[in-house]
Amino acid sequence: MKINQLYQSYSVMIKNFSYISSVKFVSIILPLVTFPYLIRTLGAELYGIVMWVWAVAQILIAFIQLGFDTLGTKLVSENRKDKKIISKILVQITIIKLILFALVVCIIFFLLLFAKFNDHKILFFTFMIFIFFESMLPMWYFQGIEEMKFVAISNLLTKLFFACSIFIFVNGSADYLVVPTLYGLGSMLSLLFSILIISKHKLKPVELNLEEIINLTKESFIISFSTIGTVLRDKVTIILIQIYLGPVSVAYFDLACRVINILLTPFHVVGNVIYPHIAKTRDIKFLIRVIAISLVISSSISAIFTVNIKTISFLLLGSYNPILINIFKFLILVIPIGTLSSLLGKNILIVFGASKYYAYAMFWSSIAYFAVFTVGYAADILNLHLFVSLFTLYFIVQATIYLTKSVSIIKAHKDRIRLNGTI
Repeated sequence: MKINQLYQSYSVMIKNFSYISSVKFVSIILPLVTFPYLIRTLGAELYGIVMWVWAVAQILIAFIQLGFDTLGTKLVSENRKDKKIISKILVQITIIKLILFALVVCIIFFLLLFAKFNDHKILFFTFMIFIFFESMLPMWYFQGIEEMKFVAISNLLTKLFFACSIFIFVNGSADYLVVPTLYGLGSMLSLLFSILIISKHKLKPVELNLEEIINLTKESFIISFSTIGTVLRDKVTIILIQIYLGPVSVAYFDLACRVINILLTPFHVVGNVIYPHIAKTRDIKFLIRVIAISLVISSSISAIFTVNIKTISFLLLGSYNPILINIFKFLILVIPIGTLSSLLGKNILIVFGASKYYAYAMFWSSIAYFAVFTVGYAADILNLHLFVSLFTLYFIVQATIYLTKSVSIIKAHKDRIRLNGTI
């Protein structure tokens, strides 16, 4: 009876978690097959170049999204019964993103003035298609109305399309442009599917208000520091490795990061699924239980991964690659630390109006990152171990700030509840 009551209370979250988890399971399996295949087929150097341009594309996508994936979810969740307000939010965010994409096009042409970028201009132009379609995806809308099955179906189709096409169309180094083309086509299919579903929701026409659009941009700008900070942490590291160590090191670092992100994926799913519920109910007790369980599981995954680290390297590359193994030894710490950050960021800082600490965490994490980088540069010790350590350091500083502020927010929330006499 108790289990049935528990299911009824959280049925929407359980269903959404099931939808997303099923897709993420596919997302976990496919990259473990496709990306090692790409390294072998394209060669580590060419694969590293493609991933370097992909890293630049991800930074530009984060700039266009500007935190709307988080803010949009919150606004839609709070106004899910008012179609007029939801329609206005959808239109306003789309307009802002289109303007930002136009700025991104200008940024790309500016980058191409430099030889290092201009040498791969065709790759940049091909990735531009992916940048547009990926940044316009309204996944935040479906998350806000807690109908994650549409996101699940869309992502599943995109992942399967990309994976199958990689094995069909990428047969040698000459096919390297097929990779960004497939990224773009996959995002385009996902966007078209999303538009088709949204059109059936019969949203209402709205009048645009310039002041509201500006205010929405300002509010999202603060939240965007977390997303942009995360992308900068990941992609700037790749760009710096490309500059100082070369594309082969990029290839191994990128593969290791993808594996770690795969292991973090279930906890990102949990955070995304409970976010609309926490935004609506402020259910701190439920959130604390979720965080505690997630930390136990993520720590266990880290321990199991550490014991089997050589076997994992062999399964990925067909050999006990010492470079990949050493990268994994550092990055394994990221799993429990990243789990904590992903659950606290949205569900505490944004829900309780402390989104400015996103910017605060990004600032100090970046200061720590570039301070150590500067020391390494001055001491001429810019090796792969240093870059992996910088990557891990960013996670640690960010999680520390998130945790410190979240503890004070939770304490203040409980004190308010006591004063109101509700417990």
